Amino acid sequence: MKRITTLFIGCILILSSGKMTGNKIKEAPFYGKYIKADSAPSLEKVTKNFKEYQGREITFDAKVGKVCVKKGCWMVLENKAGSTRVKFKDYAFFVPISLVGSKVRVSGILKKKILSVSEAKHYMEDAGIKNPKVSKPITEYSVMATGVKKI
Repeated sequence: MKRITTLFIGCILILSSGKMTGNKIKEAPFYGKYIKADSAPSLEKVTKNFKEYQGREITFDAKVGKVCVKKGCWMVLENKAGSTRVKFKDYAFFVPISLVGSKVRVSGILKKKILSVSEAKHYMEDAGIKNPKVSKPITEYSVMATGVKKI
């Protein structure tokens, strides 16, 4: 009986934490660390000048193109320079699917990454694409985000 009570209380605490309800993330004004910046360069400007920004904490604005439909554990930002995937530092927060199409301000570390065929397929499946066709590795920008704020 004590185990059942402990499990029940644990479930209530997780569900009331404001981060997740089941697999659906609740709407919030920001996710992760709060971003104080009132303005930021666009993602296009940042990736166009990649060498200037790579490997250091930066803040930029972009439009959300996709969010992981399973947990909200990553998002892809629209970027004319190529795909930009955002993951969340220490897996500490997730974002809701409702952010798709929204403009966001992101703080994090920018890198360029080559995805293996299996990794690219995995991400496409998480985005809801059934039987994705990937035949070669894909180069994409990646961000390890410390915070995301809807603007």
